[in-house]
Amino acid sequence: MEIKITELDKLDSGVFYDDNNVHCIKSHCLHSFKDRFQKLHETYEQFKWDDIVAISPEEPIINDWVFPQNKLFTGKQHQSPVVGYDIDWFEIETDDGEPSGLKVSREKIYFYHYTYIEYGNKLRWANYWYNLMLWTEPIVEKLLASFDIPSNVNIQRQLNLIRYACPDATDDTLAQHRAVSSDRFGVDHIDETLFGLHLGESQPEIHAKPHNDHEDHEDQSTYVKVNLDKGKILFICGEWASSIKKVKATNHRLFYNDNYSAPVRYSLILDLTYRVQDDEREHPMLQGDRPKY
Repeated sequence: MEIKITELDKLDSGVFYDDNNVHCIKSHCLHSFKDRFQKLHETYEQFKWDDIVAISPEEPIINDWVFPQNKLFTGKQHQSPVVGYDIDWFEIETDDGEPSGLKVSREKIYFYHYTYIEYGNKLRWANYWYNLMLWTEPIVEKLLASFDIPSNVNIQRQLNLIRYACPDATDDTLAQHRAVSSDRFGVDHIDETLFGLHLGESQPEIHAKPHNDHEDHEDQSTYVKVNLDKGKILFICGEWASSIKKVKATNHRLFYNDNYSAPVRYSLILDLTYRVQDDEREHPMLQGDRPKY
């Protein structure tokens, strides 16, 4: 298993060949967005759900959530026509296995083209992410051309603005909290998408591998660490893509990187989500699955 890097101008359906490689795409599209992690920080500093409620044409919906198999996981899922927003918490255990009262968190803002087109004049942070989505569109269009999308399926571009935080950590406990965050919010999984483009992390922790039912998903040696520098973008093949084309889905997860001490970590992923017309699926947080990053 190795990382195969394809230049954008050489990208074709061959990237989907059913091989044993992890695929990255190299493009200049991110060169204009070298400050994207600073912009993620600024976005979360400016983002307030009350501002979304104030401009939403419909009453937003908020659902409280508890993971049935592990009560240490809790969360809130926010839905509106403007953006989606989720926040999950995991309560760290004591040495005796009891809840400590100390939590780590993961937040996701779900951003769409229409977020800027319809509401951008009221969200000062929206223009940057809309422009980034426009710059990545040549990659999306090349990849989409490789699929025969059924006529009853709607494809939507969803930019995930992700923040992991350790609000209760001290200098002495930060490393422990960071490790718990990566382990609990970064479990191995395959995305329920067509595909995704991982556009980078403020501190690298992403690991990936082609799907194999027989491998140990807790064993770090079965993955490759993907360093998304110098314009590289990780192609994440989703569950739906692997069902309509001979291609292996991408298992991916986080492994704690102890080479940094920042209490906050950012990640940026563009997902191509799909919805079969007239299919009323629940939000993933309400399906009882283990939380995914």
